[in-house]
Amino acid sequence: MVKTTLAAQDMRVSWGSIFGGVVTALAVSFLLSLLGSGLGLSAVDISAAEAPDGMGTGILIYTGLSVLISLALGGYIAGRLSVAEGRVHGFLAWAVSVLLAVILSGVLVNSAFNAASSIAGSVVSATGSVASGAGSLLGKGASGAADLVKNAFGDINIDTHSAAQNTDQKVQDVLRKSGIAQLQPEYLSQQLEAVKNDVAQAGKKLVQAPDSLDAIFKELVEKIKARGQDISKEIDKDKLAQAFKNNTDMTDEEAAQAADNVIRARNETVKTVQEGINNVNKQIEEAKVKLEQAKQQALEQAEKAKKAVAKASIWSFVSLLIAAILSAFTGHLGAARARNRLY
Repeated sequence: MVKTTLAAQDMRVSWGSIFGGVVTALAVSFLLSLLGSGLGLSAVDISAAEAPDGMGTGILIYTGLSVLISLALGGYIAGRLSVAEGRVHGFLAWAVSVLLAVILSGVLVNSAFNAASSIAGSVVSATGSVASGAGSLLGKGASGAADLVKNAFGDINIDTHSAAQNTDQKVQDVLRKSGIAQLQPEYLSQQLEAVKNDVAQAGKKLVQAPDSLDAIFKELVEKIKARGQDISKEIDKDKLAQAFKNNTDMTDEEAAQAADNVIRARNETVKTVQEGINNVNKQIEEAKVKLEQAKQQALEQAEKAKKAVAKASIWSFVSLLIAAILSAFTGHLGAARARNRLY
């Protein structure tokens, strides 16, 4: 009678048995996760600057063993409850556990990469932290670039007040009427303000296109160089003297003397402004070096994160593949044990 009943069940799938195996697998996985977290935290020195050597490998090994143990037990329970077709029920318990783990972790399979890195994180949470850490490194985007630019450009100081000239109001009026752009009272301050804007615009471009670092810095340096050359242009003394003569009651000699005084004072101011521009150029070069170093460090960290995720994904694939085979085998053992008890 028992043999007849078993034969009738051979071609039937017992979803109740599979459900029992899945519940077992997830419960054991949760317990092993707690144990792994406790052992891992107790082994970590929070005062240490870096994690102990080999800790990442240890996490992966523990994760793999936890996957095997939990799914093997789930397969055994599924086979034990089903009595017949233990391999099938063990394998289906593994499959449902994996699918349920993906759903519970909030990851619907967008790609093989996402699925592989998330499955192990659901079965044992330690692996998931590797993937999430990599994501935070690789996903900074514009925000990370903005921080780098802000830090690099933070030391660039442009003093627009250094261009101030203390000149008599009558002299300023004459300078305005002279038609000489470089002698306008606001000219030097405007040029320095323009340099300040050039630096700000370069910063915005770097945030939007961090890969164009060399081209953006080259353009910025050329702009500042051109402004410096414009500021340093020689003033037509005769034209300035004529402006004094036309707009005042000065004699030729007095107009020439006034022109000399204005040019001499302006040259002193231009010298100070040029020193400021040279200092800005030096600071820009230092900012470029900082950004290049930061970019290189970011690339190195991203490469490490990529390798860590790849390693975790491969480890997860191997563990789950072995677990599938092991679940089918333990399911067979469970069903055989159940049949032996019935005979």
